[in-house]
Amino acid sequence: MFCIRCGRQQRDASAFCRSCGARSPVSAPVVRPVARKARSPALVALLLSVSLAVVLIIALPIAVVAMTNWLALDPIPAPEPVPPSPSLNGVGELHSVIVGVADYENDSMDIPGPDNGARAMADIVAVLWGEDAHVRLLTNEDATKANIRQAIASMASEADEEDFVLFYFTGHGDKEYILPYDTLPASYSNSISAAILDGWLDDLRSDKVIVVIDSCMSGGFARGLACSGRMVLTSCAANEYASTELSYYIGLGFGNPDQLDLDGNRLISIEEIYAHVRSQRISGQHPQLADGYAGELVLLSLRAQ
Repeated sequence: MFCIRCGRQQRDASAFCRSCGARSPVSAPVVRPVARKARSPALVALLLSVSLAVVLIIALPIAVVAMTNWLALDPIPAPEPVPPSPSLNGVGELHSVIVGVADYENDSMDIPGPDNGARAMADIVAVLWGEDAHVRLLTNEDATKANIRQAIASMASEADEEDFVLFYFTGHGDKEYILPYDTLPASYSNSISAAILDGWLDDLRSDKVIVVIDSCMSGGFARGLACSGRMVLTSCAANEYASTELSYYIGLGFGNPDQLDLDGNRLISIEEIYAHVRSQRISGQHPQLADGYAGELVLLSLRAQ
């Protein structure tokens, strides 16, 4: 508080000034707000434009990368597929439908790699199982929804209860659908959902069914296809993007089987193949396994040295 006559500061709100003794009103000093100079509309518009440009510069590349990941599988910088080791043999009889789509009917969906990966996997199966291999390979324009369904139906009519059955898909997909060659750009009507594929696989008599899905967000199929007697191996979790690393590392393991035989018993199970692929620590991908088989499902054996 201040005396309005002498201007001295007071300790309290007394009616008398303690400095000059005058009987005068005592009040607080008046503080006048400092007027701020208003910004011109042109300056405000300039600041907003600069802010918007900065946001676009940062956000646009991120959006482009995300869309690119969704539309295309990035090919991995890997050498040609490694041939399977001559010391490795397939166990029992194997019926397979192997699908790889790189060239889609809708050209904007084309991606490099999956068709070659499917061909390499078909070659590996043919070498490992020899005359006991029954391979149905569908790539690109042959890999339509109708053809995939027919191939699984034919396999179901031939495979016995004790035979191994393999369905292998590599190409575009998400957590609910895999995308065959004739996928429509704005509709899922030609796509294959986990529920549809589950129904097709239910026609199989075998209780040793192996499903491998190498596509983006394929972990959703690990849940959607899980059931007794079925092993579902996917390249990544349901919220992750993928490329063809799963196919590559499975093939690489077949070329170096000692890396797969984790317990040293000269037998290689699906569980060991999964553990090997998972150990590769593929960037941004965490392979998944839905194990519906009691015990370990032995798929391969190593010849005695």
